[in-house]
Amino acid sequence: MKNLRLFAAAASLILIAVGTSWGAVWTVGPGGGVDYSKIQDAIDASTTVAGDTIEVATGQYQEQVVVNKADLTIQAMAGNAPQIITTDGNYNTLVSIEATGVTLDGLALISNDGHSRWTGVDVHKQNATIRNCDINSPYNGWPNFGVFAFNPNDTDKASGLQILDCYFYAGEDAIQLGSGSFHTLEDVVVKGNTIAYWEKGIYGKNKPLSNLNIEGNTFVGGSFCDYAIGLSQHDSRSGQIVNNLIYDWTDKDYTITVGNQDWGDPCDIDILNNTIVNNDEAGSGSRGAIYIEGDAGGYVGKIKNNIIVSNADYGIYSDNPQSGAVIDYNDVWNNGPGGSLNYGPHLSAGASDISTDPLFVDLGADDFHLQSTSPCIGAGLTIPRILTDIEENPRKSPPDMGAFETSSGPPPPVIPEPGAAVVWLLGGVVLLCCAAVRRRRGKV
Repeated sequence: MKNLRLFAAAASLILIAVGTSWGAVWTVGPGGGVDYSKIQDAIDASTTVAGDTIEVATGQYQEQVVVNKADLTIQAMAGNAPQIITTDGNYNTLVSIEATGVTLDGLALISNDGHSRWTGVDVHKQNATIRNCDINSPYNGWPNFGVFAFNPNDTDKASGLQILDCYFYAGEDAIQLGSGSFHTLEDVVVKGNTIAYWEKGIYGKNKPLSNLNIEGNTFVGGSFCDYAIGLSQHDSRSGQIVNNLIYDWTDKDYTITVGNQDWGDPCDIDILNNTIVNNDEAGSGSRGAIYIEGDAGGYVGKIKNNIIVSNADYGIYSDNPQSGAVIDYNDVWNNGPGGSLNYGPHLSAGASDISTDPLFVDLGADDFHLQSTSPCIGAGLTIPRILTDIEENPRKSPPDMGAFETSSGPPPPVIPEPGAAVVWLLGGVVLLCCAAVRRRRGKV
């Protein structure tokens, strides 16, 4: 009973903290029965305040959207597919996030005019979330950005960006993380996205990165692509590249690059459980599917549980000795002419690395799941923080190599954080309370 009274008291405090309202819902659409006909009008209205949601109906909205109020959510109405579109070259940026805590959900951002220097979302403030968006820019050889996160003129703390379950099609840089080195971009999550036919997939430019998580993405290349993930041109200090599928990425010296090219601190980005296959590192200075760039000792991360096969050049390459790197439990096979370039200079196979055909279900049809007889099944190392694969299937213990897990075997051990159950219980009260008091404000 005492515990119940304490819980009730805690719930009361939460209710007091959140107040009696959470946010209004405003509607935008091209027809009647909505509050506004333009997204920007809904944002600019004096009645729209922090914590509100703007729901957008199906239609084409030819406008430049500037989100300058904190904690707004701009999302598609259920079952709708709104498009923010430029067709006449007037808008260099379709959505500019200029306040903290902004969420974009379910929008299509499209350029139909081949306008150069076009950007889908320009992020200037922290804690932005871009989810379920379709960002489409026909490639025209100029710097087109799907998401551009922070530039040298931004003085706000560069942190908390999430890019989740989006579809990026055709352009130069799908996601560029930073430009300038004056402060660190930290706590970035890029998860569950499909990046197809961009010249660069995820590009970290000249800004230190901390706690970067690139997870569960699919990179599909083309004949003009540079690299899928490029993170060596700044002090990329910590994070992970995990459960990604990268295939058919061509016309660049490498597919993934990590390391320390410009500054003194070592790079500690782990590369775990990825499937990297059929990439053509075609440049004259080819450096392979995974390229560790920079000074000796400049990379101290782990490269484990990956399938790195049938790439045109080296499987794993390093410019210099990397005594702090740990490379093990990978399948590195058939890379380079005649399968002769699995490991570059200064590197060698780990004790539990293998080099054999992983036996994909159907390589010709781009089905990179593992056959039941694959030597990669159960050949990985259990990593407690990796609980699922690219498709959110549970990992076994020991897990399979690569991005896709087969179904048999026990799951890896779960290590709960202290107090997790209490946080979940109180969180449930918050959600219920917020759902109960959410209101709709009529237009005034």
